[in-house]
Amino acid sequence: MSSDYQTKIVERHRKERRNLGILFGILALLLTLFLSLDFFEKGKNSFIAPLISFFQPKEPPKPRFSKGNQVLYKDGEEEIIGQIVNSTEDKEEGFIYEIELELGRIKDNIPEDQLEAVATLYQLGDDVDLAPSSTLQGSGQITKINRINHQIIYGASVEQLGRVYDIKEDELKTTLQVGLKAENSREENNKIFRQALEESQSNGFTILEFPEGEFEMGVDDPAKDYFTLPSNIELRGNNTTLVVDGGMFWFGFATGPGATDGLTNFIMEELHIRAKDLQNGNQFMLMANHGYNWTIRNNQFTLVHKMSSHIFDLGGVQYAEFIGNTFSGYAPNLTDTQALPENADFHRFYAEAIQLDASNNSGVWDGSYLRNTDPNYSTNNVETILSNGIVIRNNQFIPYKDASGKVIAYGATLGQHSSKVGYVTISGNLFESTLSTRFGPLENHQWVLKPIHFPPDTTTVTEYDNRIES
Repeated sequence: MSSDYQTKIVERHRKERRNLGILFGILALLLTLFLSLDFFEKGKNSFIAPLISFFQPKEPPKPRFSKGNQVLYKDGEEEIIGQIVNSTEDKEEGFIYEIELELGRIKDNIPEDQLEAVATLYQLGDDVDLAPSSTLQGSGQITKINRINHQIIYGASVEQLGRVYDIKEDELKTTLQVGLKAENSREENNKIFRQALEESQSNGFTILEFPEGEFEMGVDDPAKDYFTLPSNIELRGNNTTLVVDGGMFWFGFATGPGATDGLTNFIMEELHIRAKDLQNGNQFMLMANHGYNWTIRNNQFTLVHKMSSHIFDLGGVQYAEFIGNTFSGYAPNLTDTQALPENADFHRFYAEAIQLDASNNSGVWDGSYLRNTDPNYSTNNVETILSNGIVIRNNQFIPYKDASGKVIAYGATLGQHSSKVGYVTISGNLFESTLSTRFGPLENHQWVLKPIHFPPDTTTVTEYDNRIES
């Protein structure tokens, strides 16, 4: 071979090696790019993750549970929920734990594989109050927690009762603070109250505790921007005044067709709900479709009872007590009326502060407020249900007067003007300067204008010790 030919061969091989190097470089670059994108997208599930982890230093093993964590431990047939006190590592068994299984009773050397993470509303040592859904009353401390048939059951040490067992979560109270602020707008306070109502539903029985002071609330269209009341709740005031700017409706919706399928275990106490406009009034109403076990106690309602409306409208509610409340002023726009108009609709003169309605699917009893908002209204109101087991005791239905003593609005009535009612007891109440009685002696057909009124054929209402003053 000539030297030129050999030179060409060498040069060709050099070019081939160079091109092959470039090709491998490009392939390596593409592979690196692919693996990088795959790692960033999939993390530990990527192709390269095992290789990366192989070169990384191994982390020492960590216990699955930390101090204070709640865990489920099976002691024979009993499922106990306790709290982690401490953990140690055993060379043979791995991590083992000390667990407080009852308040003050600790068991040690429990292997990790015998434990299961679990969460409950209350923990060992929590201070609790027994809720109205419980057959007992009192305050105490959680001493033991079990899981029985997938239900959480508590034991507690209760003042004056000692050890109490078999307490369900809805038989205990939780207290949440409602963070209203005096400097807030009504919209800001509305939002805070709505959030508190929603948060309460994640607990058992919840006390929503209002702060001391005056707080504006309300909306322009209360039938649209209403508040929904959940069951198992107490609204507790503390020298609290809710100043209604516009209107404010609280609704308790039916949850089923039964009489007790609605707002259940409901307490409202020590709240003052007052109109912002103390000349023309504003509007507040609590309307409920079905429900059970209410206590409405020591509240004040000042100039929030608008003409032809109600403050409480109970549709088939079962067992509710109204005790020690004050209802001041009804329909200020009618204050200067001197006589009943002929053939007038009397309802605007007597509309009850507390109306005991029968619920059905007509939409008449609730003024269509609930029918227009509840998609299950017809299904849950197939049968007519009477309000029943109602006690109205030691309340005042009085006029609202300004600082000079001038009557701005006369007093209201209570009762039912059209439907039947179940058993009702009305005692020890004061009716002063009732608007509907200002127009002279009442004729028989005008029974709806009496301070306490029910259809004439009613036999289930007991009245005693009520005072009616002009």
